Amino acid sequence: MGDLLPVRYSPRGHRTAPELLYFIHKVTSQARISCHIAVVALIYIERCKEALPRHAVGNQDTAHRIIVASLLIASKFLHGTRWATCQQQPPKENSNSQDEDEDEEVDLRLCADEDKPCWLTNCRMAGICGMYSLEQVNQLERSFLNLIQHRCWVDAGEVQAYLIRHRQDLLL
Repeated sequence: MGDLLPVRYSPRGHRTAPELLYFIHKVTSQARISCHIAVVALIYIERCKEALPRHAVGNQDTAHRIIVASLLIASKFLHGTRWATCQQQPPKENSNSQDEDEDEEVDLRLCADEDKPCWLTNCRMAGICGMYSLEQVNQLERSFLNLIQHRCWVDAGEVQAYLIRHRQDLLL
């Protein structure tokens, strides 16, 4: 992630984002991110990197924002696919599917079966990461989707090619 975007550092005394590896560990463990979701998120990050202007500069939390958005979108993309590793959560009664996340209150509860990953919602991600409000997570998702031009489809061939290309980085 370090070479994704140079960082513009803020003046001393200004609130800083948590250390990136700690943040990634916290989010992926609390959200119970599967390997499949992680790999698709990494593919999205690669697409993001390709879409950024060559001399783009980010803020101290830009990498954190990219992680949040890529994991969220990857989880939603894989929800219900053959790569899925857990059952779909039943829909809420009387729920309106349009912008459902925007009206949810932050809920930190885990799925009933703690051995299986849960699908991420914007609300759940806001609660897990603790850095961004629900509105900010919604905006991160929209901005990231625009940046990758809504190219969310990832097939098995792309996953295999990514894993081969990055096998040393991923210790495979």
